[in-house]
Amino acid sequence: GSRIREPDIAGQLNVSRVPVREALRILEADGIVTSEPYKGMRFMEVDQRLVGELRQVRLQLELLAGRLCLERLEDIHVLTDEMEVHLAAMVEAQQRNRLSEIANEDIAFHRAICRCSGNTVLLRFWDSAAKQMSIVFGTIMRGINYAALYPDHRALVDAFLSRDAERVERTLRGHVLMAADSGESRNPRRRWHGRKDGFRLSPE
Repeated sequence: GSRIREPDIAGQLNVSRVPVREALRILEADGIVTSEPYKGMRFMEVDQRLVGELRQVRLQLELLAGRLCLERLEDIHVLTDEMEVHLAAMVEAQQRNRLSEIANEDIAFHRAICRCSGNTVLLRFWDSAAKQMSIVFGTIMRGINYAALYPDHRALVDAFLSRDAERVERTLRGHVLMAADSGESRNPRRRWHGRKDGFRLSPE
């Protein structure tokens, strides 16, 4: 990833280097930037290996969250009503071609599952991974027909309403793997490199 220079960022934002340094420390803790001795900080470098690893972590966390939701929620509508809200917002954003809003609602949709699991450790791990996922998948999925994601999100809501644990697991697994595979298939053998002004794609 590209090197990050504190003075440059501070100058662009017209602030001192102290808040910039603190912000970079937070980003480092979240894995967004990396620090190397005598080399300073750099944006994370994203390749298909990292994409695959994030997908594995996300899938296992959400599978566990789904099972816990079914076990602890007497009224599953506590979860599905919230999912419906985010799904409707996702559809509206898609109609307006607002990709960043679609990504945000997608994250909120899945976070609802993890939050309703009642497991605070699980949610904390998911939140940490989600910060990287939002960057990675927001980048590799540009150009994908987001309208195609609606049936899968709809299927997730219906699966939870059925309270069928096997159906929930099967639907979650298919949805997470489909979302990641779609992004990778559109950018075969490419790497993603962080920059101060965003991300650029280059051949691997």
